[in-house]
Amino acid sequence: GVIKMDDLRPTDSAFGKFEQAKKILDKYGVKGGFGVIAKGFENCDEKYYEKMKEWTNDGFEIWHHGYYHTTEEYSLNSYDQQYEDFKRANDVIKEKTGIQMTTFGSPYNNANATFIKMVTENFPEYKLLLYVSKTAPSDKLFMASRINVENGTGKPDFEYFKSEYTKIPEVFGMQTHPPYFSDEGMEEFEKVIKFCVDEGIVLMTPSEYCDYANSIKVIVDKEKLFLDTYPIIKNDRTLVPMRAIFEKLGAKVLWDDKTKTVTATKDGIEIKLTIDKDVALINGIETKLDAPATIEKSRTMVPVRFISEALGKTVEWDAENKYVIVK
Repeated sequence: GVIKMDDLRPTDSAFGKFEQAKKILDKYGVKGGFGVIAKGFENCDEKYYEKMKEWTNDGFEIWHHGYYHTTEEYSLNSYDQQYEDFKRANDVIKEKTGIQMTTFGSPYNNANATFIKMVTENFPEYKLLLYVSKTAPSDKLFMASRINVENGTGKPDFEYFKSEYTKIPEVFGMQTHPPYFSDEGMEEFEKVIKFCVDEGIVLMTPSEYCDYANSIKVIVDKEKLFLDTYPIIKNDRTLVPMRAIFEKLGAKVLWDDKTKTVTATKDGIEIKLTIDKDVALINGIETKLDAPATIEKSRTMVPVRFISEALGKTVEWDAENKYVIVK
């Protein structure tokens, strides 16, 4: 689920509500994206710029939510006017905070084909368009699927969300409007976040979703393997987080931090891999690796094909969909 939080303006009230919402997300180890309406940020209090930078440093995302935030801004205005307004918002935030936004969410979710053409031709920095229907050719990533958190703008409703949750797609946006939350609404918002975390739903920022959508996926016995670190490629081999792949394949895992060696056992097969060593042991017999195990973002990454085949599986590569298929 992509946390899409709308309508950040340069006021104490808006920033205060976003800060409250952020503390809830922090409590559950979740990050989100804050949509900024840029008008007014040209000459506002410096504290707002510093707070946005602080949020970004904490792993949250500031995204483009228009300059004026009007219904016609990206639906009725001309190509040139849309370009001018889009660039103005982009430049104001970049100049004042140093933040280069890479995600856009249209005011009133109504951006048209003219907008898609304009942003595709002029703003390569922008990778993801939230709640924009693909009505014109573009190399951008589009997200239109959603589950409603609010039963009315600024009115989070946990029971309403649960009724929507029964229609959950694989990936979805969760749109909210923190500036309009009441105290009760903030409590309802927390219930939604807690429910998602308890259900094992991966919640992320828009740009994290963009990374996910463009990453390699791993399918094991027809089930998608959910990973807390994206697969990486080394020497044309796909490496995945150690514990996730071993446990999915039913192997027991031991980690020796002193020697940086992982040992996995299943059905009489023992596999040993040492970080950055291009030789593995299968039941004591050395086997050359095209890509050794490595550590990436504090996660031990291991070659998925080697591990799977050593444990009796076959592995296929679906290049079109970027799927590693283990069966």
